[in-house]
Amino acid sequence: MRGALRRRWDALTGPGKPATEVTSPPTRLGYQPVLDGLRAIAVALVVLFHALPNQFRGGWVGVDIFFALSGFLITTLLILERKDSGRVSLGQFYLRRIARLMPAFFVMIILYVAITMVTKTGAARTDVLHTAWLTVTYRANLVGNPDATHGLGHMWSLALEEQFYVVWPLLLVVVTAVWRRALPWLTATGILGCIVWRGVLIHDHASLVRLYYRPDTRVDSLLIGCLAGQLFVSGFLDRRRIRSWMVWACLVGFAVLAMTTRWDHIATFVIGFPLIGVAASVMIVGSVVAPPPAVRRVLSTSPFLALGRLSYSLYLWHLPVLLFMADTLHLGRALVAGVGIPLSLAVAAASYLLVEQPFLALKDRALHRRASATRRSPVSGGQALPADALGP
Repeated sequence: MRGALRRRWDALTGPGKPATEVTSPPTRLGYQPVLDGLRAIAVALVVLFHALPNQFRGGWVGVDIFFALSGFLITTLLILERKDSGRVSLGQFYLRRIARLMPAFFVMIILYVAITMVTKTGAARTDVLHTAWLTVTYRANLVGNPDATHGLGHMWSLALEEQFYVVWPLLLVVVTAVWRRALPWLTATGILGCIVWRGVLIHDHASLVRLYYRPDTRVDSLLIGCLAGQLFVSGFLDRRRIRSWMVWACLVGFAVLAMTTRWDHIATFVIGFPLIGVAASVMIVGSVVAPPPAVRRVLSTSPFLALGRLSYSLYLWHLPVLLFMADTLHLGRALVAGVGIPLSLAVAAASYLLVEQPFLALKDRALHRRASATRRSPVSGGQALPADALGP
């Protein structure tokens, strides 16, 4: 047991594998340490937004970075799988998603409900159970106001991503089988449709809460990432069109946005979300094809890599921890941030070491056995995607 924990700790804090060389057009994505570094930036922005909302009022943009990154990765890897093997194994895709997301997710939900059943009484318990049910059924973004005033208020974004994962891989497989060249145009139409629909609802005085959380008005960042993935795989987005200075500009822009931009402003919904999605996608593709040397070195350092690897568990646990300290222990904002952030990191590390990694190891063994059987079969094909490639 100690040996296994030590290996997992080394995997968390170590330098990791070297970056895979990316050709143009790419034949494989492999492991890109800078993407773990971008995950670290995204989750840090979200945590600071919830811990210090007055100082980091725009930290919510971290969620949109995650959206664009998810869209980019899922699309890139599925298209490359199809190019390599002639098919896409949706069964393996969904198996990877379940093994990657569900164990840590359900452990957090169970422990959160158990603790709140002890610390809360009366109607508050009923509210917790209702919210937990919406969360485990991935409807947290569809009902009510999933804001950050309760410990599961941040789970709306995971619900939106899972709703997207149900639809997008199926659509990608069907469209690429029928008319491959239509996929970018279909994706661009979806982006434009989301922006226009959001404008229509704004004109009709729809609430900003409805506009912020619902999938029909928030899917554009995901789709922009999907379009970036398609253009990357085609070779259109390469170092000739994505320059190092663009990555710097996006990083500086996100730093400014994190401290200045409110989510509940009309301009955010009209032009903010599309521009943030584009900037996030440029930053992601640029970090792969043309990373500035200084950015690549910093984002590939052990602290950034470790935080990026912890990003999913940290995203799950940070808000329950912060709100427990604020609402149950009645600590002030400074103590909530000063103690709550390190405590959230510790809980996230425990989740990563004791839950995420063991289940990912089981998943890798299952996929390895299936791949071995596939290679032995004279009529089969297909290639597994890199382990953990689609993690948030």
